Amino acid sequence: AAKGVFREYRLPAAGARPTGIAVSVYGEVWFTQFGANKIGRISQTGQLMEYSIPTPNSGPLGITTVAISRDAWFTEFNGNKIGRITAEGVITEFPIPTPGSAPYGITGEITDSAVWFTELNGNKLGRISPEGLITEFAIPTPDSLPMGISRGPWGTDVWFTESRANKIGWMFREGGTVTEIPIPTPSSGPAGITMDSSGRIWFTESNAGRIGRIARPVTDLVIEEFTLPDRESGPVAIDTREDGTVWFTERFANRIGRIDLADKVVEYPMANAGEPSGIVGDRWYVWFTDRATGKVVRMVRDAVVLVGAGVSGSWDTEYRFANPNSYATGVTLGVFFEPNLICSVNCPQDASGLLLPTLGTGTLRASQAAFFLRSLRPVYVRSSEDSPATVTARVLNTARPSQGIEIPAVRLSTLWELKLSVLAFPGASRGSSVHGNLVLSEVGWDDAVTVLVEALSPDGVLLGDASFQIVAGSTLFLVDVLAQLGVAELDGGQIRVTRTAGDGLMWGLLATVSDDGQVTVSLGMNP
Repeated sequence: AAKGVFREYRLPAAGARPTGIAVSVYGEVWFTQFGANKIGRISQTGQLMEYSIPTPNSGPLGITTVAISRDAWFTEFNGNKIGRITAEGVITEFPIPTPGSAPYGITGEITDSAVWFTELNGNKLGRISPEGLITEFAIPTPDSLPMGISRGPWGTDVWFTESRANKIGWMFREGGTVTEIPIPTPSSGPAGITMDSSGRIWFTESNAGRIGRIARPVTDLVIEEFTLPDRESGPVAIDTREDGTVWFTERFANRIGRIDLADKVVEYPMANAGEPSGIVGDRWYVWFTDRATGKVVRMVRDAVVLVGAGVSGSWDTEYRFANPNSYATGVTLGVFFEPNLICSVNCPQDASGLLLPTLGTGTLRASQAAFFLRSLRPVYVRSSEDSPATVTARVLNTARPSQGIEIPAVRLSTLWELKLSVLAFPGASRGSSVHGNLVLSEVGWDDAVTVLVEALSPDGVLLGDASFQIVAGSTLFLVDVLAQLGVAELDGGQIRVTRTAGDGLMWGLLATVSDDGQVTVSLGMNP
């Protein structure tokens, strides 16, 4: 199994049972709370908000967003309504004409801005206009139990799963004939469904432990199936990301899974026991709901983190990679949690992507890379495989080739587990021929961090201090840090950094430079 980094948002209400989840183009995360009868939202800054639904015990289930609006639309399974909530939290409900229809899945972003949904008991598809007008379309197979629904590759069609009928159905948004495609595996229990950036349809087979795929439809509709390692894992929800990867929840196995660009299945065990339910891919993250424990969880793939890398004056950074595998491995660099360039085994060798030879090595300089790798910001390194290639980085002075330092690499998952609030940097010195530069980074992309930076003598006497703020995902570069703290001279003291506000992850190093060209590095340690 691969390793993920999980941040959990625990919901206040006991028995909240969060289920559906969606992300707006504004970066807001919306989700349903089936047990608490609420709609929740997590803002871009991580603030959790909740809104009660007017209809008691409405059973909010599926949720979606529409690209041109900040509104979210959701199904009320017990209330037999479709709800709409604005960014300000105002909820409007629209009754469904068919009594007891049990609205289930819902999808937006159709060309005409309408929202579509499935009626589990009504055996129908529903379409609701932006003004709230509902139109229903019957499904040919009786009692088919339609569940998931997604927009299709033409932008004018919708695709849906028929759980009991063991079929995938689709229909043009103007109405007309519903086309049904039998799934090869009997009683597979299709549930969630989505479309990727190439126009292919993906769906989960909950009873069979498989993921199905339909290539971009032309004339013949052929279903491919991918068997998961655990046939009893119960895959339910599924979504895709902009990079073309497919993500799904395994509710009985306490995992979420990914199918990469090479059609390889990778699984990520959850940090804590639970029941992953809904899932949605964001630009940088994957979000999912944990129905059993009442949490909304954000996940990113593990990465190697480097701080102090980039270009500054005559200083450059050289990245060196070693591939221990007997096949080519693509490596990506980025200044966000997810690399700006996503590569598979056929990763192009360009500004930020590098294809390593089998059992071989490769190098890349920051000055030769894309502009976002030249600034002094934390850099995240991943490979196309979840067992990444070995990476080292060396900052060197191009004006003085003998002068350089190795940048220590650390796992993002390690920093997340430690969650250090105090860092101590030994060996702090300043004099006529030596000074130290402090590099501090917020590497979690969570929140700005306010820190108190203190200079201590070798015997622990406080010599000077100052407060600084590090913006989320950025680096604070304190050249000649002791001078900035008001310390004129020091030999072998210590710099101590204490978080005083903010919830982000911090990591850093102290580089001591002498006029004779010697450079030493001390890592932040937990004192």
